Amino acid sequence: MIRSRNDFSWTAYYDIDHDRLWRKTLSRSNYRCFGADPNRNWNYNWGKHSSTHNPCDYQTYAGSRPFSEIETRTLSSYIQNIDNLLVYVSLHSYAAMLLIPFSDSTQHVDNYKDLVRVGRRSIDYGYEVNRAEKYQGPGTAADMLYKASGGSTDWVRHTLNTPLVYTYELRGNSFHWPPSRIQEQGNEVTQMMLGLASEASILGYL
Repeated sequence: MIRSRNDFSWTAYYDIDHDRLWRKTLSRSNYRCFGADPNRNWNYNWGKHSSTHNPCDYQTYAGSRPFSEIETRTLSSYIQNIDNLLVYVSLHSYAAMLLIPFSDSTQHVDNYKDLVRVGRRSIDYGYEVNRAEKYQGPGTAADMLYKASGGSTDWVRHTLNTPLVYTYELRGNSFHWPPSRIQEQGNEVTQMMLGLASEASILGYL
C-alpha cells in the first residue's frame, strides 16, 4: 500500500499508473513540480553537463543540490558501506552501448585499457545469446554520446576508486521493451555479467 509520496514504492506505481516514461523521483520542489533525475543527482561534477537546474524540466533536472533525493542518498550510503567493492554495474535503457567512466570527460582513467578489454569480453558473451544486435563500445559517454555529469558510475569510480565500473545501456528502439522479450534481455544481461567476471578474473581484478 502506498502511504505517502515518501514511500519508495510510490515512484514505481506512478510510472505504471500515470506516466509510463516518468524518469524522475517524486520529491516536491518549491515550484509545485515533482522530482529530480536520480542519474544526475550524484555528487561528482554535479550539474555541469547535460542537466538543468529547472525543477519543472521533465527529464534532466539535477536536483536542488547533490544528493538532494532520498533515493540517491540511501543508495550512496549503502554502497559506501560495502567493503572492498571491486565492480559496480548500472543498467539503463536504451542504446545498446557499454559505457565506462568518466561520462563528462574525454580524459581516460588509468585502467581504461583494462576496462575496454573486460567490456569487450562482456559484450561478446551477451551477443552469443541472441546474435541480434551487438553492443557498441566500451567507451565513455563523452566519447560515444555526449558529456553527462552527476551519474552514479562516475561517483563510485571517483569517490571509492572502484576499479571496474560500467553502465549498460540495454537494447531496444524505445523505452517500451516488449514483455514477451524480457527473458531474452535477462539472459543476455546474465551472460554479459559472466563475461565481465571471466575477463576480470583473468586480469587479476577478482
